[in-house]
Amino acid sequence: MKTTTANPFWRYAGYAQIETAIAEQVQAVLIGDSPAKEALAKAAEKGLQK
Repeated sequence: MKTTTANPFWRYAGYAQIETAIAEQVQAVLIGDSPAKEALAKAAEKGLQK
């Protein structure tokens, strides 16, 4: 039984930036600063910037 999975972003050169962008936006949703849909769009935008 497999209980863990690899991070899907590890293969991208900027995976740390992607992971950080997602974490920041998840936190914003959890504390009520941003709606989920808006946070997802912001995370995608930040994660794609170089």
